[in-house]
Formats: sequence, structure tokens, C-alpha cells
Amino acid sequence: MVIRYIVNPFTRDLDAIQGFPASFVGTITGNSGGPISPDASNNINIVGSSGITVTGTPLTSTLTITHDNYLEGTGQTISAPSVINLIVFPLGAVAGVYQFSIDIAGYDLTNPAGIGVHEIVTVRTTGIAASIVDTVDTILNSEAPIVPALTYSRVAGNNFIVSAYGSPLQTINWRAVATYVKVV
Repeated sequence: MVIRYIVNPFTRDLDAIQGFPASFVGTITGNSGGPISPDASNNINIVGSSGITVTGTPLTSTLTITHDNYLEGTGQTISAPSVINLIVFPLGAVAGVYQFSIDIAGYDLTNPAGIGVHEIVTVRTTGIAASIVDTVDTILNSEAPIVPALTYSRVAGNNFIVSAYGSPLQTINWRAVATYVKVV
């Protein structure tokens, strides 16, 4: 086997190219299936489906893979009555119903303690204003020092909001992750 080299213009080192141009990708292999080789124009298509979007930015040679129905937010409350909006999601101008599943975790830095919350929320929007359908279903697990802290999902105008409320004399780091299903 003959290995060819090219001078890297940035590092001035010799890079092995084994007969391919320096930017050539031989194959890409995913979690399942087999390796994928480039087509005749040396292109490999990466296509999203089922709520996954793949966006290419050619000038930076970057692919960004996003989950279309995924929301995330972080924040910190310092003492009470500190309130932080972890997620603010505009519901859009088209009438429909959203079913949200939210997981929220909080860690008290002052008295090491934790809180975990799971909420299921159904929201209907007219495209102008939103309302919560029935009640928010909540599962709450928390340790004694953090008990006054809580989370709350609500609507304001045509926005869905996930908020966290602090506890007296406590600094709490929060993270919320939500997924949703929408039907119009």
C-alpha cells in the first residue's frame, strides 16, 4: 500500500491522504445499518424524519441535528419569592392542541438537596390565546430542605410557560426538558 502525504497549510505538518483528497470522506456509519459511501458527486445525504431536522451550513461544514418537538431551559432561583421562567414557548397563529410532557430537576446548592417533577399538560390555542385543558398532572419528588420550592406550568397570552419558584435562603439550579405533540 502506498501512502501519499500533503503539507497541511495550517500546521505545516505532513498529513497522510492515502490516495484521497484531504477533504474526502470515505464512508459514514450510523447506529444501525451499514456504512454509507458518497454518491458520484462525493456527497452523502443525511436526512431527518419523525420530528428530526438536519440543517447544513456549507460555509462552516456543519450539520445541525435538532429534535423538532423538544424544548429545554435552565435557570437559578436565589431565595424566595424568586421565580424564573425555564421555558417560554410561543404556540403560534394556528389553532390546535398541544400535549406537553415536562421533566424538571432542581438542585439546592445551599443545603445539598434535590427536587424532581414530571408534568403532563394539555394546552389548546385559538392561535391568539391559549388555555390549559382540564388540570396539570404532576408527580413531585423532593427532599425536606427543598420542600417549599415548586414548579408550575401555565399559559399567558398565546405562550406556554414552565416556571420554577425558589425556597427561602436557598440557591437552586433548575433544568427543564419538554417534548410535545401538536394536532391542528
